Amino acid sequence: MSLNFNPLEHANDSQTAERKVIPVGEYFGTVCAAEMKTPEKPGGIPYLYVQIRIDSEGEYKGEKIDDRFTINHPNGGDIAKMRLSALMRHAGAISTLTDPLDLIRLRVKIKTKLEPQRPNPKGGFYAERAAVHYYMALEDKKAESTKAATGDKITGLEDNIPF
Repeated sequence: MSLNFNPLEHANDSQTAERKVIPVGEYFGTVCAAEMKTPEKPGGIPYLYVQIRIDSEGEYKGEKIDDRFTINHPNGGDIAKMRLSALMRHAGAISTLTDPLDLIRLRVKIKTKLEPQRPNPKGGFYAERAAVHYYMALEDKKAESTKAATGDKITGLEDNIPF
């Protein structure tokens, strides 16, 4: 069987659409993905990858923002540990984290920042992107539960993802 695929025929598909740059602000969200990752480059340090879906009403509802925590960095990883602690405490999850999957469906409040365009070592540039600046306490006591409401659908997340 031969492959006859023309990418220009699918250029407007939602899968290929660029992410909107989320402006600086405060947003409520839900952790929709979490896993330990190892960089491909030799000597790369494993990190905890977390993806948050924006739940706040408005233009950016449903957009996703990524965060990384290099908690086992040889130089201490203190900043990553403090940031992960803030995420968990503000979401109401104060138990010891042993499995990244335990973070999924945690409700969080974040303050975003913009990371400027920067050079890509492989050539070209990385685009400007939104990043989590810090995690904030949820103000609504009902929202402080450790998990989002049972009926809350997380789009693109399947129960049988093997990570």
